[in-house]
Amino acid sequence: GDVYVDSMKTDSVTVTNTGTATLDITAVVSDNAEFTVTPTTGNLAPAASMEFYITFTPTDPGAETGNIIFTHNAMTSPDTVIVIGTGVVGIEEAKDDGVPTVYALSRNYPNPFKTETAIHYQLPQPNTVTIAIYNVSGQLMQTLVNEHRDAGYYTIHWDGRSQDSQRVSNGVYFCRMVAGEYVSVKKILLMR
Repeated sequence: GDVYVDSMKTDSVTVTNTGTATLDITAVVSDNAEFTVTPTTGNLAPAASMEFYITFTPTDPGAETGNIIFTHNAMTSPDTVIVIGTGVVGIEEAKDDGVPTVYALSRNYPNPFKTETAIHYQLPQPNTVTIAIYNVSGQLMQTLVNEHRDAGYYTIHWDGRSQDSQRVSNGVYFCRMVAGEYVSVKKILLMR
């Protein structure tokens, strides 16, 4: 599907062992860096199923195709799943009434930043919005928004501090927005 450039979308594929012996998946790899998959191995007893999660993170606009290659101990090895995604850019222009038509989380600016960065987002309808900053380990650093907001365009700022007002260390962080079923993640680089 369509994913904003530098955002990500995750979908899953289910693998079911239809054989009579244990299925040993020794490697799951993508031939396109914009598609990643987890986990990368697995063991399935007969009739068992396992979910593999494929994440599309486009770096440029346009269509992308990739192959997710499953290497295993069955005679059909390897098996390939073809994945397709399209990177799209920008925040859609407002309609005449000034209300956006899609949900969006834009790239922060400046990025990288030293003291403070602006994060723009938009809502096409009223919704409860959560925007939070996480470190690379997935640990919550700061919740910037967690409330019901009307449809419209918004800007918030992050000053590079944690929930307890401590300065966080230099490095990569992730800004995650959730509004209803919409989820978007942007990478933020802090360099003091």
